[in-house]
Amino acid sequence: MHNGQLGGFQRIKRRLEGLLPDGLYHARVGSTDSEMLFLLLLAHGLEQHPQDAVSRVLRLIHELRQPDEPPHRITCVLSDGEALYAFRTASDEKCPTLYQRRADNGVVLASEPLDGETCGWSPVPSHHLLRVKPTKSTLTPLSQKMVAA
Repeated sequence: MHNGQLGGFQRIKRRLEGLLPDGLYHARVGSTDSEMLFLLLLAHGLEQHPQDAVSRVLRLIHELRQPDEPPHRITCVLSDGEALYAFRTASDEKCPTLYQRRADNGVVLASEPLDGETCGWSPVPSHHLLRVKPTKSTLTPLSQKMVAA
């Protein structure tokens, strides 16, 4: 799941495509920034080291952004079948929202609290990776924030 946008995506799209290994480049079926983001995460080790992959890709995208372009604003939730990984970040500190809430049998992630109640919901901090497994959740800072200098 990707909510948000890569600011100036059309301008950096060809350079991002060039960073994909052949197998992932040929696996593309669309032309959205969401698909590109996911393929870049896979290319940078998402399956082995999710936190490092997210940090690398966010840094790469930030380095390609021009100051006069719209900001990057990204919220993602990914799964490897055993854990959920979620993060939110932005180049202008206006991150899309992402909330978590413990439920009877796990964790619920949503852009906004689903039940109209704020009690029990907590925001996922920006520039952090949330890892949710059946028995516990961990929150770690991303090593490279994607914020404007």
